[in-house]
Amino acid sequence: MSEHDPYDEFRFVRKYDSFEDPQLRSDYLDQIGKTRPYINALRLRLDAARKAEKAAAERATDPVFRGEPRRRRSRSTRPARVVGTRPPNRCDIRYAARRRRARALVLVIVIRLG
Repeated sequence: MSEHDPYDEFRFVRKYDSFEDPQLRSDYLDQIGKTRPYINALRLRLDAARKAEKAAAERATDPVFRGEPRRRRSRSTRPARVVGTRPPNRCDIRYAARRRRARALVLVIVIRLG
């Protein structure tokens, strides 16, 4: 494997997994100067890389994904929103009836019995 191969680091995982004896695994980690969390992180990256490759292979064979990706429709097909340039006319007759209507009065009485 070359220096620039992204899967080159995963050889640590394969080698680590090949040992069955826990003492040999510990000796191997001491020898390469790595830790178990590092090996576990590499294992997760390896699984993610395999999953991505599998998804890419499925996309290549799937007829929906072989062509151009779907394009979003442009937003120009939507109707333009109305922008108000002045306040509404509150002098209209419909608003006059609302202004003449009596407002509800709420009276709250608090009696403290001591």
